[in-house]
Amino acid sequence: MSALINETNFDLSSQSKVDLKVVTDEGNKLEEDIEETCSTINSSYSICSGVWDATVNDYGDGNYTLRVRTVDEALNERNQTYQGSEVTVDNAKPDITGFDVDQRYATYDDSVEFSYNIIERSFSQERTVTNITNFRNNPDITGVNAQCNLASEQPEKRGVSNRTCEGIWNPSSLPDGNYTVNATSTDLAGNTRRNESNVNEWVFLDNEPPNITQVSINNTVIQAGRPIAVNVTVPGDDSKTLERVNVDGIVNLSYSGGSLWKGVTNSDQEDSFINVTAVDKAGNTDINESVNFEVDDEPPKLYQINISDRSIDPRDQEVTFTQNIFDENFVESKVNFTVTGDTDSGSFIRDIDETCDPQNSGNHTCKGTWNGTNKQNDPVVTDRYKLTVRAEDAAGQRSGKNSSAFKADKEDPRIFDQNTNVSYTNGSEIVGFNVTIDEFTFNESLVNISIEDQRGTYFSETDETCRNIEGTRYNCTSAVNFSERQAPKNYSFRTSVTDNAGNKNNAVEPSEWVVNDQTAPEIANLSLNDSYVSSGQKMNLTLDITDEDPIVPLVSKKAEGNTLQKIRDKNYTAEIEADASDEVVNVSVADKAGNSRSTSIGYIVDNEPPEIFSFNSNATDNVWWCVVYK
Repeated sequence: MSALINETNFDLSSQSKVDLKVVTDEGNKLEEDIEETCSTINSSYSICSGVWDATVNDYGDGNYTLRVRTVDEALNERNQTYQGSEVTVDNAKPDITGFDVDQRYATYDDSVEFSYNIIERSFSQERTVTNITNFRNNPDITGVNAQCNLASEQPEKRGVSNRTCEGIWNPSSLPDGNYTVNATSTDLAGNTRRNESNVNEWVFLDNEPPNITQVSINNTVIQAGRPIAVNVTVPGDDSKTLERVNVDGIVNLSYSGGSLWKGVTNSDQEDSFINVTAVDKAGNTDINESVNFEVDDEPPKLYQINISDRSIDPRDQEVTFTQNIFDENFVESKVNFTVTGDTDSGSFIRDIDETCDPQNSGNHTCKGTWNGTNKQNDPVVTDRYKLTVRAEDAAGQRSGKNSSAFKADKEDPRIFDQNTNVSYTNGSEIVGFNVTIDEFTFNESLVNISIEDQRGTYFSETDETCRNIEGTRYNCTSAVNFSERQAPKNYSFRTSVTDNAGNKNNAVEPSEWVVNDQTAPEIANLSLNDSYVSSGQKMNLTLDITDEDPIVPLVSKKAEGNTLQKIRDKNYTAEIEADASDEVVNVSVADKAGNSRSTSIGYIVDNEPPEIFSFNSNATDNVWWCVVYK
């Protein structure tokens, strides 16, 4: 350290003095004498020099300067600290921190901007070197320029500066791999430090694009607007190296481990395909184009269900259902046949296995057979049931419910109230028959009303008509007219009913007997006890009624309004009063079958006594009278 003294009255051999001291630049706290040596340059100038050994007392880091005290011959004194003569004591290595890169992944075409900070008391730009190091091989690959400028924020410690060093690295000539930025800085005091960025600031140089090897979707037939599950396989890349995998540039897929990415996008009715793009973190891109799918917005169309038998006996019969379905994307496994009770909320009975055969142009015929049992394999009760068919196609479009009702019936028909409108007939009138039938699966065509004789021998069938009267009850009637045909003497009607399920009932007992009598009673031996009577005179009428059927009672036996009284067997009598205006007795008889016979017998009413005109005698001994009268 030296000081140039400008003083003409300066003579160290006399009273002049020079005192050199080292002090800090922070308040002159430290004072240390330096042994000086002075020499005269000329009459006006002298120079004094001394050596300060900063290592002797282990001075702390900081800035130090020289204070000069001079006294001339006239004893004038000056103390002066000389700015610009500072000496910096620096025992600390540069502090290199804050490595940062503007991108973690780069390609040959990128320029990577980097920065770091150096906190240093005696910084030297010329002695600060920035290098790029390969992470795997570890040697410095290349040097890059970094310009260091004072940062906006400075340390509070006096004399220490914070500098931000910034530079640009162009990796065009380097192979793919991990690289890091490191810096070596030697300060003016000779202290050196090398530091490098940690793993968070490594730069991965990647010039290879991703390789999409497989794209799959959950279904190739989709409803418009419905989600599509997409799986993408990108070997060699994972969530650390890939920036994104997206569908149609809109939906980003999520990493699912290994090389698999998954996500959901929506189908577009206009496009019917998706494009998958994989972009790695360096910006390299691979595009898998046109994974096609079909958009189907039409649900399956179900036609009318065909049922082989609308009524079955669930104990021993089966019913086959046939459903024709149209859908271009038909899926047999998604066709469902279900038997339930025949109500809107019918109880579940059981599902039915069905098989489907393709026909043409999207048409399919599906068949299933039900054996009349529930899910416990027990025959169901007599009731109404329905088959419900549902279908879903490959796009998930669901048809509406298609249902058709049928009956299960394990009860025999019940027959009661058999009766006829008459018990006797002569064939001139219609005999009506009436029967009530209680049956769940009634079929009029399976009702048979026949005529049989008293020995049970079949004679004839009748035409019947039936009507529903309430619930499961039906009234069936038939009518027979035997006017043009012969019939048994005694006959009855018998009802036989078979229901739609095949259950049958023949009436154990026939109807009441009907007597068929087409012969009228005969009147014979008709006579009056007197043929000449006066008016009002009583006469006795007698007659015989023959051919009277013993099982067909007479219902009318009249003679001039008087009922004939039976004398014995077939002999009848009646007392008749003579009527001068008529002189005829009309007789009629009729039986319960409606056969009748009529006849009459005449008589003379004489209400005038005889008129005598003359009388005489023709002898005296024997007297003979001759009377003339009218």
